[in-house]
Amino acid sequence: MPDGEKYPVSLETVKQYLRVDFPDDDVLIGIMMDTAKDYIRDGIGAFEPKNPKHNMILLAVVSHLYENRQFQGQSSGKIMHIIRSMMAQERLNYEEDTD
Repeated sequence: MPDGEKYPVSLETVKQYLRVDFPDDDVLIGIMMDTAKDYIRDGIGAFEPKNPKHNMILLAVVSHLYENRQFQGQSSGKIMHIIRSMMAQERLNYEEDTD
């Protein structure tokens, strides 16, 4: 299955966003993409691959996971706040659409 069918954005797009130009972390990044989709579903109530905000949240979550994969030091609370804010907005939009 091509990445474009499995993921809302391709592995190549995520790697470009992360500025990763080597294949060593492809499996890890793929797992992070799946995790980000689940995170969005859990936070919003749905994941819509054609929704640009959902895709941007996915990129932001993967980036945060990738850049903080050692779980050492201080992670950026500001970035996580932006992600949570975007998800809260989308959750409200999703709830309005399902009413």
